[in-house]
Amino acid sequence: MTFEECRNCGKPTGHKRALGWGTFFGAVLTGGLSLLLIPFYPTRCIVCGCATDEGPLNTATSDSGTEKTPRLVYFIWAALIALGVLGYIGIWYSWF
Repeated sequence: MTFEECRNCGKPTGHKRALGWGTFFGAVLTGGLSLLLIPFYPTRCIVCGCATDEGPLNTATSDSGTEKTPRLVYFIWAALIALGVLGYIGIWYSWF
């Protein structure tokens, strides 16, 4: 958990990744391979739940010099991992 000032609520709080039922069911359905995506989950404020890569709701506390990672990068990584999983499943089934 990291401690920094939240862009949304303006409080110096902790930020952590939220793991829930979606993560659990994803791990069950993919045989645990979806757990490799956990490092790409955004960290969220423990008070208001705002992700660190989301823009601030309160424009008075916004930092104009911060850069955000485009969602396209996350989509490309997810697509590559999904293709790798499908390829792994295809190879595994071709043996039997």
